[in-house]
Amino acid sequence: MSVCYGVSGHERLSNIRKVFVLLLGLSLYVLIGLNDTFWTPFVPSELAKRGVSKTMIGIIVSASDFAGLVTTVYFMFFFANIEKRKFLFCFGEVIVAIGCMLFGQLDKAASGTWFVIMCIITRFAKGSGITLIWCSGAPLLIAMFPKWTGSICSWISLAMAIGIIIGAPFGSWIYSLGGYSLPFWIVGGAQLVFPVLCYIGIPQPNSQDDNESFTPSVRTAMQFLTNGGVICLSIAATFAASSLGFFGVAFSPHLNDAYEITSTEAGNYFLPFTILRAVSAPIIGILVDKGFASIIFTFCGCLLTSLGFFVIFISQQANHFLGSLGMLEFVIAVIGISSTAAFIPLIPLLRKIYPLTEGYTAVMVDNYAAVMYGLCFEVGLIIGEGVVGGIILQHFGFYTACLAITLICALTGSIGIIYLIKKRLLFRVESSQSTYIIQADETVENGSVVVLSNSKIGNVNGARVVF
Repeated sequence: MSVCYGVSGHERLSNIRKVFVLLLGLSLYVLIGLNDTFWTPFVPSELAKRGVSKTMIGIIVSASDFAGLVTTVYFMFFFANIEKRKFLFCFGEVIVAIGCMLFGQLDKAASGTWFVIMCIITRFAKGSGITLIWCSGAPLLIAMFPKWTGSICSWISLAMAIGIIIGAPFGSWIYSLGGYSLPFWIVGGAQLVFPVLCYIGIPQPNSQDDNESFTPSVRTAMQFLTNGGVICLSIAATFAASSLGFFGVAFSPHLNDAYEITSTEAGNYFLPFTILRAVSAPIIGILVDKGFASIIFTFCGCLLTSLGFFVIFISQQANHFLGSLGMLEFVIAVIGISSTAAFIPLIPLLRKIYPLTEGYTAVMVDNYAAVMYGLCFEVGLIIGEGVVGGIILQHFGFYTACLAITLICALTGSIGIIYLIKKRLLFRVESSQSTYIIQADETVENGSVVVLSNSKIGNVNGARVVF
């Protein structure tokens, strides 16, 4: 039996205003995508020139993701005030802007150990801000379009991808014009302006109007985190996300080592990866909302990511065609699609597999699913940047690091397939538009679940209930 949201307070907005508000919200994700990649063509090389090891570069870069992990824990266990989501969504962007601009000035303010420490601190601040955006923004936008969760997730991914596409070549260009600091000033400045516009334009969510009030606790959060399906799918998504972190710290140096491509030119070679992420996101979102979330997540997400990195691994010993720069660009374009396919279906899948009970309302599952989305992304980036792109890359090389991602994505993706087959969800094609599982012989009453019978369809408190 499943339940779908009915009309919420946000849905009473006019269509034009809702689209305008959605575009405002997505603009912050564009800037986050820009911030994620504008530095990748030149920062690793610049840090290496200052004597920073590859392992330490990975630690510096992943500091933002570790901060995101800490902030996500707060959202998972303690955040309940839905009315603060808009403020946190915008304030997170301001924190990212400040951290970005400070990071760009550190080469003038510090050196040696203090330089490394300050890099870690500013990246930590940036990571906290990004997580505020992830954990508050996605639920805020989903609440406006509750029947199109997959599409909202795909639009967020598309907005991020647009920023990512712009980021690397933009960063290379500005770096070539004004040196190390100028890109950080420009990107950080933009991230100070747009949050103000968003705060003015986005309506204040009303927890009483949307019946979104709930009391978080360690017990309810741990129940969600220790659910077998949540564990299986979240781990698979986490390691799929590690590919993004790995490319951020390893791809530009690899281009220089293998093909003698400089930092100022490297940004253009990120384009196949980022463009295919942007192009595929809306298509994946539509397919997820049509009910293909399980197939897309496992086969097009986890296993395709594994296959892509395996092709890169064998290219070191392969013929001229497989080892060519053109083939590498094609493979990373495929990985761009697969990394997107591993995340857009995650929230709808977690909604499907986690049953509503007396202690778990649909709103609570929504909140935890959105936070888990951010948690998997942050942990995946930490693994990709700090472990694979730091420790493994430095001690075993680029191709062995690709093999590590190959094996772990294949393993976790296969486990996810086994779980979904066991639950008869892998090949079940059904609409995932705000759908939840409710245990048999239960009904919804005031956000809770009590006794009812099967084989009925009706409406309870404005929500469509299927028994």
